[in-house]
Amino acid sequence: MSIEDVGHLEFLLAIYTLMVLTSGLQSESCVLRFYNESDDIKHKQSLFWNSVLTSIFGFIAVCVFTILLIICKIFKTGEALLLLSLILPTQIIGIQLVLLRCSGEYIKFSVLSFFDFCMTIIFTIILVSYFKLGVTGALLGVLFVKTLCVFVFWPSTMQLSFMNSLDFNKKIKYAFFGIKSVPAVLANWAQNFSSRLFLSFFYNLTDVATTGIAIKIASVFGLIIYCFRLSWEPYAIKMLISNNKDFSWLKDSIIKYSKYALIICLTLMFVSPFVADYLAGPEYLTSGPLAAFFICGQYWVGFMSISTIGISFACKTFDLFPVFCIGAILNLLITIALASFINVYAAGLGFLVGSIASAILAVKISQKYISYVFPKKVLIFSIACTIIAPIIFSIYLNKRM
Repeated sequence: MSIEDVGHLEFLLAIYTLMVLTSGLQSESCVLRFYNESDDIKHKQSLFWNSVLTSIFGFIAVCVFTILLIICKIFKTGEALLLLSLILPTQIIGIQLVLLRCSGEYIKFSVLSFFDFCMTIIFTIILVSYFKLGVTGALLGVLFVKTLCVFVFWPSTMQLSFMNSLDFNKKIKYAFFGIKSVPAVLANWAQNFSSRLFLSFFYNLTDVATTGIAIKIASVFGLIIYCFRLSWEPYAIKMLISNNKDFSWLKDSIIKYSKYALIICLTLMFVSPFVADYLAGPEYLTSGPLAAFFICGQYWVGFMSISTIGISFACKTFDLFPVFCIGAILNLLITIALASFINVYAAGLGFLVGSIASAILAVKISQKYISYVFPKKVLIFSIACTIIAPIIFSIYLNKRM
C-alpha cells in the first residue's frame, strides 16, 4: 500500500474503534468487575449473555446512526458497511477473552489471543500483498479472523442455554455500570486518536501514516502492557474484595511495575529506529524517533491500570471521564499548538503528556475510594524518565538523519 493508503487505513481504524467502543457500552469491563462476586456458574453465564445482549443493542444503535451518515453522504457506503460488519465479532471476542481470563482458562485465553493476532497479520498480508485489495483487504482480513475466532471458541464460553442464563434484574445493574463509563471511554478514544484525526483533516495522510507506523512500533510495548493489564485487573479486584482494609500490596505493585516497565520501555525506545527501518522502510524513517514518545506513553497506560483500580472497584466509572478527558484535551492542544513547529512529533508529545496527566489525576480520584500511601518519588522519577529520554533521543536521531 502507498503511504496515502496507510494513512487512510489509520483514519478508518480510528472510526472503527469509536464504533466498537460506543456500541459495546463497556461490556468487557462489566464482566471483569462482577465476575468474582459469585462462584455460581449461572451468575457467570448471566454476565456473558447480558454483555452479549448489550453489545447487540449498542450495535443496532450504531448501525442506525451510520446509515443516517450514509444517507447524508458523509460516509462512503462500502467503507461504512465494512466497518459495521467488524463491530459485533470484535465485541463478542472481547467478552470471550475476558471470560476466559477471569475463569482461569489461561491456556485457552493465550491460544485465542495468539491465534487472533497472528492470523490477522497473515490474512491481511495475503489480501493486501497478493490479491492487491489495499485498504479493503486489510479490513476484510480483520473481519474474517475475528469471526472465525468467535465461532471456534464459542463452546468454551457458552456452557448454559441462553434463556436459563439470562437475568433481567441484573441486566439493569450491568447496563448502568457500562453506560456510566461511556463518557470516559469516548474521552479515552479522543486521547488515543484525536491527534491522528487532526493530522488527517488539516495536514496530509502521509503524516497520519508516519504517526500510525510509530504507534504500531510502540504497540510491541503496548502488547506487553496489555498482558500485564490482563493479569493485574482480575488479581486486583479479587484482592480488594477479600482484603478491603490493607492496601500495602497496592503500593508494592506500583513500585514493581515502575521498576520493570521502565526498563522494558527505555530498552524498546532505543531499538525503535531499527524496527522502523526494517519493517517500514526508508519512507517511514521519522517513525523511529517518533515511536519513542508513544512507547513512553504506553508506560503510563499500564500505570493507569493500577491508579484507576479504586474507581473501578467502587463502580464509580463516571469518575473516569475527567481522567481521560484531561488527557484528551492536553493531547489535542499540544498537537494543534506544536504541529507547525515540530510536525508529527507534536502528536507523540501530546499523547505522552496527556497520558501522564491522566495517570496523575487517576491517582487522586482513586484515593477517594481506597486509602493507601502512594509512592510519590516513584511517580516523579517516572515522569522525568519518560519525558526527558524521548526528547533527547529524538533530537539525537534527527541530527544524524
